[in-house]
Amino acid sequence: LKSLKVYDLKDNEMKITPTFSQTEYYYSLIVPNETEVVQIKATTVSKKASIFGGGYIPLSVGNNEITIPVVAENGDIANYIINIVRE
Repeated sequence: LKSLKVYDLKDNEMKITPTFSQTEYYYSLIVPNETEVVQIKATTVSKKASIFGGGYIPLSVGNNEITIPVVAENGDIANYIINIVRE
C-alpha cells in the first residue's frame, strides 16, 4: 500500500499507531464511544494491485479487527490489519 488512513464521519483523519509504513501490517487506534462508524481509505503503490475492504466500517464497542487485503499483480496477498478499539 502507498497509504492507509482512517477518518471519522466528519472527514477528520484519526491517527493510527504506528505511523503507516508499506512494510508494517498491524495498526491500532482507540476511538471514543460516540464514534460508531469510521471510513478507511487506502491507496496502492501499483495501479495493477487491488484493494478489498475499506470504505465505511461500523464499529462495535470493544475491539474491532479490520483486515484490508491487497492483491498484487502477481497474485500475492498482503493483509493490513487495523485493530480499532471503541471505548
